[in-house]
Amino acid sequence: MDESNELSATTTAASAEAEQSLDKKRFDLEKFRIEQEVRIQNERLAIDRGDAKRAQQFLRNPALVSAAISLAAVLVSGAQVWVAKISKDKDVALADKQNQREISQRIEAQQGQFDLDRAKLIIEHKNDLFGGDPVTSQRMSMLIQTLFPPNIAAQIIGDSPGKSLNASINMGLVIEKVSGDNQVIPLRHWGNFAVRVLDGTNRPVVGAKVAWQMSVLGTFTYVGATDDEGISTATNIYTSFAPATRTQLAEVVDRDTPVGFTDAAKVKRIAGPVIFNFDQR
Repeated sequence: MDESNELSATTTAASAEAEQSLDKKRFDLEKFRIEQEVRIQNERLAIDRGDAKRAQQFLRNPALVSAAISLAAVLVSGAQVWVAKISKDKDVALADKQNQREISQRIEAQQGQFDLDRAKLIIEHKNDLFGGDPVTSQRMSMLIQTLFPPNIAAQIIGDSPGKSLNASINMGLVIEKVSGDNQVIPLRHWGNFAVRVLDGTNRPVVGAKVAWQMSVLGTFTYVGATDDEGISTATNIYTSFAPATRTQLAEVVDRDTPVGFTDAAKVKRIAGPVIFNFDQR
């Protein structure tokens, strides 16, 4: 019985000792935690004091304060400029759209007026177009073909005398030299040449196409049109930089050939050629 009491007392003492040890560890741990919190708070306080000190130093330095204010003003000004630019770009875009609309409206109005003027031209000159004078009718037909698309021009011209003359104008044509043959042209300069195109009745042909060409340029060709007197003019297509004897030829080509420079292979020859000889020295 005494041994049991002794064992119980020993166990109780050991439990009390273990409890005291655990309480001490808890105390030490809580003390460490509190010490760490105090240390962190002290560090934060030191940082805050440093920030406050720097702020006081900054505020006590007029140059730094002035610089900061200037920087802030620059940033604000830059933001205002950027906002103004965005607003300006929008205004410019809106103005551009408005201008485009106005231009389109003016073009439509001008086109409508042009259409009215073309119709008025036909009404006022219908006797010239459908009258008995083939030359006048031809000129009117050429004008209509210039002003109107081909399908509309064909409907307007119809069976006018000018139509039959236009269709047959490439037949029986004669080309003759007028001026420029055997001339002397200074080096690196240009001379003038002229030919006349006549029909089968020896009358001048208006609007005939004449191709001018020099062998020195290969197939390079200039196409011109005859005036009211049936005359087509051109300069020498090539000018020499050294003394030489040259030739330039002119020939009638199909009247549908566009005026301007082209390749000889693209033109259809009708009459000619006539050959001009000239010297450059």
